[in-house]
Amino acid sequence: MDSATGAAKRPWITFAPSALSILRIAMAALFPVVPGGWRVCVVLVAGVSDMTDGLCARRLGVASWAGGHLDALTDKIFAVAALATLLVAGVVTPWQVGLLLCRDVVVAVIAAYVTLRRRWAAFRHTPARLLGKLTTASMFVLFLAIVIWPPQSVVVWLLLAGTGFLSVVAAIDYLSHFVRRLRGLNPVSSTGKPGG
Repeated sequence: MDSATGAAKRPWITFAPSALSILRIAMAALFPVVPGGWRVCVVLVAGVSDMTDGLCARRLGVASWAGGHLDALTDKIFAVAALATLLVAGVVTPWQVGLLLCRDVVVAVIAAYVTLRRRWAAFRHTPARLLGKLTTASMFVLFLAIVIWPPQSVVVWLLLAGTGFLSVVAAIDYLSHFVRRLRGLNPVSSTGKPGG
C-alpha cells in the first residue's frame, strides 16, 4: 500500500504535516514566557518541526500549496515572536530585527499587493526559494545560539551578520522572481502595452 492510499484510508494522516507546522505557533507562544534555559528546548522543537513537516507531507503524499504556505506562515510567526521577545529584552536592536525580517517584509508586501490586485496566479506559482529556506534555517540556528551564548559573543554576531545578509538577498530573490512571474502573466505586446 503506497502512502497516498494509506492517507486516503486514514484521513487523520493528512493533518499530520499541518499539525507539525501548527506546533510552531505553540512554540511562538511559549518562547516569551518560558525561563531562559527552557528556550533551548522551544527553539529545538520549533526547528525540528520546520525540518519535518514538509518531509512528512512528501512521504505521506499529501504535500499541497496550502500546506506549504502554512509552513511558511508558522515560520514567520515563530520568528516574529522570538525577535520581539529578544528586542524587548535588549538582546537585539531594532535595526537588527529589521534586517533579519527583510525577507518576511518583502513577502508580506507581495502578499498585500496580490490581495489588493487579485493577482492570485502570480502568488500561487511563487514556490519556496532556496535562499528563503536557507534564511529560515539560519534564523533557527541564530535563535539557538542566542539562547546558549552571550549576545555579545563572536558566534552570535557572526550568525546575526550572516542571517541578516541571507534575509536581504532572499528578499531581493523573492521580489525579482515575483516581478518576472507578473511579467510572464502580462506579456508586453509590440505596442509596449500589457497583453499580447
